[in-house]
Amino acid sequence: MRAGTETRPYFTIATFCDIIVLSIIRGDIMKKTVSLLLAFVMLFSTITECGIFVFAKGSLLVDNAGLMSYNECDYLKDIQKRISKELKFDIVVVTTNSIGSKTPMVYADDYYDNNGYGYGSNHDGCLMLINMSGRDWYISTCGYGIHAITDYGLTYISNQFVGDLSNGKYYDAFYKYVMLVRKFVIQARTSKPYDLNNIPQNIKLSVTHPKNIRLKKERYVFNGKAVTPKCIVCDNKGNILPNSQYTVSMPKDRKNIGKHMVTVNIKGKKNKTRLYFYIIPKTPTIIKVNGGKGEARINWRKIKGVSGYQIQCATDKKFTKGKKTVKAGAKATTKRVAKLKANKVYYVRIRSYKIVNKKPVYSKWSAVKSAKTTK
Repeated sequence: MRAGTETRPYFTIATFCDIIVLSIIRGDIMKKTVSLLLAFVMLFSTITECGIFVFAKGSLLVDNAGLMSYNECDYLKDIQKRISKELKFDIVVVTTNSIGSKTPMVYADDYYDNNGYGYGSNHDGCLMLINMSGRDWYISTCGYGIHAITDYGLTYISNQFVGDLSNGKYYDAFYKYVMLVRKFVIQARTSKPYDLNNIPQNIKLSVTHPKNIRLKKERYVFNGKAVTPKCIVCDNKGNILPNSQYTVSMPKDRKNIGKHMVTVNIKGKKNKTRLYFYIIPKTPTIIKVNGGKGEARINWRKIKGVSGYQIQCATDKKFTKGKKTVKAGAKATTKRVAKLKANKVYYVRIRSYKIVNKKPVYSKWSAVKSAKTTK
């Protein structure tokens, strides 16, 4: 694992401008080319919050060695995107048939740096490299990844998937790596990192394989417009079938909150496949939480068209200790939660719900806020 103090080859805006101006003065470039240079940088890069140029981020899954089917790649990449966005922490997988004269460590570190991976100024994330020519692999960590995934953590994670690599079960290995990294990052942020003196307990990990016929996305947030999910249809080897070999029937009413069915019919087969997607309510935003005498007062922004809200208070960020759940009506924007422990920090979250066919359909939980109760 590389040192956390390692710097990456990014230029600040000021540094870039200084180089351009200095080059003009020295006569290294003509003024007419300045606009072209700036256009080039803006085309192939983005400007982050920290005011630095970062070349466009590479794909989180790069299977140059062709170790997985299209279906497996597409499914795993969606999982990586969702988790990386959730954690603000890139989880990358790269396979290759050759790393040239580089060692796996150097190749993995360079690939991470040169492809703009990572969140924030420290470029938080990690990358798993598989080199088929040498039959070896390496996990590179960067930024917060160095803190969250210790040397012990790297050994623990690799022990969970190395058997799958040896048996050629590459999808299983990559899936386990992605999900374990997620668990380790969440653990580090909510408590302390897993390490020799904090060994993971009862981590259960089952591999989910993509179905040959599935929807690219199964959950959508209500916006009043009709939803048309993309349908992925593959053969038994995981290769995608052309649209001419199947038909897809969408429901007429597919804009309201609730469960909706899609029917797929492959030509030449009698049985149809039924798939389902869900439209859920918007997630409310907590404006503020104030602590009082053995109570917390929550204020949030109202969501139109919902049946009500569910609010949870707990004494830990995971909402497993001292948890209390209450409800509020559809028109409410404030709620007082009483009978809480005095002089205690409480974490609060909220979600909206809509009653459909006598059952609640919930939104995602809001961002967590906290407040301390008084005596």
